Amino acid sequence: MKRWHFDFSHPFQPKNYAFPKKKFGMQNRSFQPTWFEQFPWLHYNEQKDSVLCFICAKQNDKGNLRTETKKEYSFITEGFSNWKKALARFKEHESSDCHKTSFDYEVKFPKTCGDVFEMASEQNRKTMQGNRRCLIKIIENLQYFCRQGQAIQGDTDLESNFFQLVKLRSKDDSLLLDWIQKKNNKYLSHDIQNEIVGIMAHQVLRDIVKDVGFNFFSLIADEYTDISNQEQLTLCLRWVDDHLEAHEDFLGFYNIPNIQSNTIVSVIKDALVRLQLSLSYCRGQCYDGASNMLGNRSGVAKHIQECQPKAHPTHCHGHSLSLGVKDATKNCKILSDTMSNTNEVVKLVKFSPKRENLLGEVKSNLEEEDATAAGLTKFSATRWTVRATCFQRVLNNYNALLTLWNECLQSDPKPDPDVRGRIIGCQAQMKSFDFFFGLNLGQRIFSHTDNLSESLQKSSMSAASGQHNAKLTMNALKQIRSDDCFKAFYETVLLKKEPHPDISEPEIPRRRRAPARLEVGSGQPFFPETSDDVYRRIYFEALDLIISAISERFNQPSFVAYKNLESLLINFLNGKDISSEMEFLRINYAEDIGHDYLLPQLEIFKLLMKAKKIDCFADILDAVKSLASNEKNMISEIIIICKLLHVNPATSATGERSFSMARRVKTWLRAKMSQQRFNHVAILNAHKARTDKVRLVDIANEFVSRNENRKRNFGTFTEADLFQTEKIQ
Repeated sequence: MKRWHFDFSHPFQPKNYAFPKKKFGMQNRSFQPTWFEQFPWLHYNEQKDSVLCFICAKQNDKGNLRTETKKEYSFITEGFSNWKKALARFKEHESSDCHKTSFDYEVKFPKTCGDVFEMASEQNRKTMQGNRRCLIKIIENLQYFCRQGQAIQGDTDLESNFFQLVKLRSKDDSLLLDWIQKKNNKYLSHDIQNEIVGIMAHQVLRDIVKDVGFNFFSLIADEYTDISNQEQLTLCLRWVDDHLEAHEDFLGFYNIPNIQSNTIVSVIKDALVRLQLSLSYCRGQCYDGASNMLGNRSGVAKHIQECQPKAHPTHCHGHSLSLGVKDATKNCKILSDTMSNTNEVVKLVKFSPKRENLLGEVKSNLEEEDATAAGLTKFSATRWTVRATCFQRVLNNYNALLTLWNECLQSDPKPDPDVRGRIIGCQAQMKSFDFFFGLNLGQRIFSHTDNLSESLQKSSMSAASGQHNAKLTMNALKQIRSDDCFKAFYETVLLKKEPHPDISEPEIPRRRRAPARLEVGSGQPFFPETSDDVYRRIYFEALDLIISAISERFNQPSFVAYKNLESLLINFLNGKDISSEMEFLRINYAEDIGHDYLLPQLEIFKLLMKAKKIDCFADILDAVKSLASNEKNMISEIIIICKLLHVNPATSATGERSFSMARRVKTWLRAKMSQQRFNHVAILNAHKARTDKVRLVDIANEFVSRNENRKRNFGTFTEADLFQTEKIQ
């Protein structure tokens, strides 16, 4: 039998799902969700729009129905979809011998029957008890290595970390020592390790899927090339629980032959089917800005929306902010030059151990304030929102760097011409007032964007809250765009310049008329009269560019839906008209929100929020979380709106973090790790808390149940096997 899903842990029974209709005679009929309550053994397949008997399919897969002569294959392998005769056929199957036999195997036998081999003799009982104890220790070792992301294997099997840990633990356990000295049936091979690790990883995934349940979720996906030059797609899920707490869970890595949108979409759909997660509950997507992910015509987001129109895509706010900062920097000459020169200064120091050590010696000979300054930090190759700290470090080490360049030019009798030219260039730039002003201006502006970037990366941050934070940042930047703020800033820069006499004085550029072909209109050209006028224009230009860039990048089409949901709640609390928002909900979220109950619940919601100050969705979320459970029951539709607003992530940071974890798991020394082991270890390493809570008894029993020989060697595991003393009773 071909399985439809990756496991048989529980039947798939979607409640809030639009079941497709089929024509039977003159009527259109569909599967009814109330049948799940009447027949809890039903297992729905949304791809074929049919059902199986979960119990019969499971026992048939295990081979327990081989002797049955009257199998109902429509409920075991093929799938039943004749909804006209559904109730009659369900009742008929429930009373069939095949179903009763499956029920006995599933429920009755495990409770009433002991292990035959264990009951045969006392010696067998003791042997199996000792075997179970040793296998539990083997599973514990694998659990530890996967949780920590450490290498399991080594150059040889005997030198592997796994075997050496088993050997170390055997010093306190004579049974385990005898176990590893056996010639066979030691259960230490690579295949056994992979199987046990896979069982634990699947258990973690089952726990995640169980927690998600029938809640709304959003997709987070990204791709990268691993150390063995394989394209890996990371898939994460964001969902909101009944307490309105957001969770972002890593689901695994998938090796893909290419990064075309069709390939990625098929992998995502296949993964969701295997995890028994329906796209009908998907309410959001978050990807980077690559054309294969967010392309308007054939991107991944477009394909997913064709299947589920309410899965609104979001361009990762972190990427959007980074691109906005990049645009603003490139269009502002003084910031662009400062960025390039600062990058050159950092490279000269950080990529040369000799110069970095010399910088440390120079700082130790300076005044105490300069000597305690932190060292330089490297620029990120891809992220533009980590610049403020780098600029501040250069300012803190300004005297030390100027001294360093002099030392480098004097101490090396035969310097490399290229390096010498770069040092002279950096020295000249650091002595110019434009560079010093650009450092201070960049630090002032980028400190705001860095702060915004850090807040957006939190897993609790939703797309709606991310938009609010972006507006706060823009308002803060607009607030410092005034003559008074510039005057205070410019005076501070001049005060900081005083301890550095080598820096030139601010100058007024030479008056130059633009070429006649570039002249527009008949007005007189503007020429600054003082240095204040020169740098005031630069100050205002930089602020205007960064504010405009953030506004443009964060103005995403998908935010219209979230804006309507948020406006509905806030406008009603403020006594404003909500007719347009209500119509939007009626058209787009009729299946999610009960329109008939919404208005009375909004009135109750207004009473509950009467004593609270509400300005944005974040305030609403905090207020609703603080309500008692009976009060939440009175505003169930408002809770659904909050979930819809909170479920779409602000960034794909969880996917990016999975890449960092992957680089720790799959290194140069472990580049030949199989895809299956890599994925399973990554899941266990990413979910440390869930890995700690894995029930080892369940893992051991599932491992043993897959093979008759294992059943004869181990029998059935119980909780008592976790606490055995060395002497087997």
